[in-house]
Amino acid sequence: MNILINNINKSLINKPAHSLFILIYASFILNYIFCFLSILVDAPLYGSSVIFTRFDLFEDYFKVIFSYPHSFTLHLNEASAILKSYLIKNPYGGILALSQGELTHFHLTPLSTLFSLLNLNLMHDFDPRLLFIALISSMILLAYFLLKASTLSKADAFLFFLSFLLCYPTLFFISRGNIFSCFVAFSIIAYLVLLFKNECFLLALLLLAFAVNIRPNAIIFIFALFVTENRHKLTGLIYFTLLTVAIFFPSLEISNVFYPEYTLGHFLNGLSIYHSMYVVGDLGLASGSSLFGALKYVFGYASYFELIVSIIGVLFLFYATFCVVKNKLSKPIYLFIYPLCSIYNLFFCFC
Repeated sequence: MNILINNINKSLINKPAHSLFILIYASFILNYIFCFLSILVDAPLYGSSVIFTRFDLFEDYFKVIFSYPHSFTLHLNEASAILKSYLIKNPYGGILALSQGELTHFHLTPLSTLFSLLNLNLMHDFDPRLLFIALISSMILLAYFLLKASTLSKADAFLFFLSFLLCYPTLFFISRGNIFSCFVAFSIIAYLVLLFKNECFLLALLLLAFAVNIRPNAIIFIFALFVTENRHKLTGLIYFTLLTVAIFFPSLEISNVFYPEYTLGHFLNGLSIYHSMYVVGDLGLASGSSLFGALKYVFGYASYFELIVSIIGVLFLFYATFCVVKNKLSKPIYLFIYPLCSIYNLFFCFC
């Protein structure tokens, strides 16, 4: 990461490179303006827009929350027609849909479920739209302060903050309303920074445990522990396991208090149905970006593709870790280019 920052700082000194940055940002902005306009006039060109249609905007937030019991008692008289349609025509079923093998909200982890249920309770006292805007604004402010604290100058902070606002993951998380993805991203980034600075060891592990309890495939980042200067690697692994369990079961119990039908068995059943629809079936295939998705798109589904992709990812990770231990690969490259981020995004995004 330091190498990347230094290269960008050097490039900004060079005026032609500075002009190139301006050209890239201008192109991004023009593309996003085109996307928004195409959505507003209901004429999005297939495959050309990074923004969801206005009939699916923020659906990962509102549709999920509106699928839980007591959502029909919300006062949406002054809310937009889109939110009302999300409440009436909701793709996520409850316990009846679960028994019929249909898509439900039970596939969400206990911590994600607890977050959704708490938001539902807040929506009875606050406007759902204002609550969503507050969450998005909080995430953006958090990103700004993190970048400001980790950069050398205001110019650097502005550059990285502008990059954060314009990058595809940020536009995706806002237009999709997937607050969970932002929580996980910030937790992993903070975990890695603390880990490699050898500061607040327990806090770093707690952040990763938090991320894993939202997106279990984030567990891949525990491998970063074994290439740090910290000498308590085995102890750290034990602490991480205990912290993960300490978050999972209490959030499961509290979610069950709010929503008695949410149990461990129903969670596992919902996860199995989700797997059959999204991994075995073709739901979500058009929006996927994993190696598994590419194989499935070309050859169709085969159960051994999941095993092959997982084996490739693990071998790639072990080889890169071996290279770091033998001082044949720098830690920044290991962390940001080679196994962790690439495996997390390329190999393990099918689950």
